[in-house]
Amino acid sequence: MLVLGGVVAWGTVLESRYNSDYAKMVVYQAPWFLLILCSLFINIFVATIMRWPFKKIHIGFVTTHIGLLTLLAGSMMTAIYGIDGSMRVAEGSSENQVVLPEYVVELRPKSAKTAQVAELSRRAHPLDENDLTGVSEVFSPGLRILRYEPFVEASSGFRSDPLTSKETAIRFAIKSQFFDVQEVLSSTRRPFVKMGPALFRIRSDATLSPLAKMQTNRPNKINSKNTVTTHPAASKKRKLLFTDAKSGETLAETSYDSFVKQGLSVRGFLFKAGRQFASATVGTGGVEENPEGKPNPALEIKIQKGETSFREVVFERFPGFSLHPEGVEGLKISLVGPLAETNSAPDGHSSPGMASGQAPNDATHSTVSNNGNSENEAASNEVTLVPLKNSEVLVELKKDGKIVLSKKAAVGDTIETPWMGMKLTIQELIEGAVEQADVRAVAALQRQDLPPSAVLLQAEKGFPQLPFYLVEGEFRDIRIRDRDFTVYFGRKVIELPFNLRLDKFSKVDYPGTQTAMSYESDVQIDNDSQLVKISMNEPFKRDKYTLYQASYQMGQGQPTASIFSVNYDPGRFPKYLGSLIAAIGIITYTLMRSRLNRPTRKTT
Repeated sequence: MLVLGGVVAWGTVLESRYNSDYAKMVVYQAPWFLLILCSLFINIFVATIMRWPFKKIHIGFVTTHIGLLTLLAGSMMTAIYGIDGSMRVAEGSSENQVVLPEYVVELRPKSAKTAQVAELSRRAHPLDENDLTGVSEVFSPGLRILRYEPFVEASSGFRSDPLTSKETAIRFAIKSQFFDVQEVLSSTRRPFVKMGPALFRIRSDATLSPLAKMQTNRPNKINSKNTVTTHPAASKKRKLLFTDAKSGETLAETSYDSFVKQGLSVRGFLFKAGRQFASATVGTGGVEENPEGKPNPALEIKIQKGETSFREVVFERFPGFSLHPEGVEGLKISLVGPLAETNSAPDGHSSPGMASGQAPNDATHSTVSNNGNSENEAASNEVTLVPLKNSEVLVELKKDGKIVLSKKAAVGDTIETPWMGMKLTIQELIEGAVEQADVRAVAALQRQDLPPSAVLLQAEKGFPQLPFYLVEGEFRDIRIRDRDFTVYFGRKVIELPFNLRLDKFSKVDYPGTQTAMSYESDVQIDNDSQLVKISMNEPFKRDKYTLYQASYQMGQGQPTASIFSVNYDPGRFPKYLGSLIAAIGIITYTLMRSRLNRPTRKTT
């Protein structure tokens, strides 16, 4: 009992310093804590049996211990079989998927609907390959899990894999008295970036001299009112719309930059940004970057809902185009910006693909817009990096549209720009670049949300494929034995046996503040026309599940949504019964030990 009391006290301290999730990972959901409960159960059971044969005087003692045993049994049932997850439901939409704290690694063939799924319990400490043998056996021999990191900080990076990629990436640093940053540009996935007063971009056309390029390039100013090029600054004017495919109702709206950084969740779907294109073309290989083409911004979107994943590509010029004409389960995505076209494309098609939905073999989308600003007008300072065959980089600097410097640089060389004293250093030239998450282990910070977790995976032991990290919520396409798969790492998702539709969310604030005093949700269960109210003190129970009003989301460019805590507690009745029995036993024991139960002495 002393050990259990000390452990619970420690868990309480961790919860106050960090949060309840951290306390669960370190203490309450750790295997050793369940072992302590089992040891306590055995200890109490043995202490009770040692009183055998029972006598009248043992009634209170035995009853109390039976209550404690029942209470512990219920607690262990909850720890092993219980469910404690969360569900987000946007106003006007339905949902039945619950996100659990546990992790899963899922391997799904592209040509099949079934998947191999292995569960991975959350831990607050790293696990190596030996600790993860049981999990890896689910995917053996196609996929191995090499490491689990509980808390990581992830950023986008590239590695060299010439066998699977022909892309080139350049890592560079830019430094001045005001900032010191590092960036990576790749020929197709990230061809440009706007930093400070300059536009940085990577190009592969190293066949011409800088002077010849300047003479043969498009003019710096374009007089036609119907023509425009684009640049990263235009991304501030772009936004993504998520609408209902049937009603056309806007479900969510977010800026382009915000979506690329953090993604978005709508109707239980997790949307994350994939490849970005400045001048997209649709060819036999799918959507590709065409550096010589006119601007046609496009964005690949990765969509995940539970164990199901989708892919979508949206084009700014063609906001109505979609790989899924009927929407992804009734939800459509559009990229809206200054280049959006209302007329058909010059090739006669109203979308980047053919009218039938098939993409043309060589469809470079050079449609025009009525915005009169060109790329050079908006970004007068440019840094163009051209990778050369001898592991060097041709650096071309433009100021006010004119070339002021053209110089070859090797890795490690530094070039000073003619504006603001910025110094450019070439750090790495990556041939056969493959995008990957650059993952760094970090520590959990007090009183802050926990960082995401990550797993290090490798396809086929002994096969020449490099390991790669997947950060919580990410999925990746891989190839194993000439078959295409999608591997996913993230939270486990279960489906409720009923659908819940949020009809209306309302909250009442404390007078003169924006702090919620109370909030509640009016919900519809399945097709029942009668609304059910779920509030802070009024949970809803259905089919062994209990739904609590846990939190809410309002503003931030997203529709109003309720956050429900979904709980299934198979040990609830034994815990209540055990508490009642223990209380009766304590009362009985106390009364039997009191003066009221002592025999009275006879006086002579």
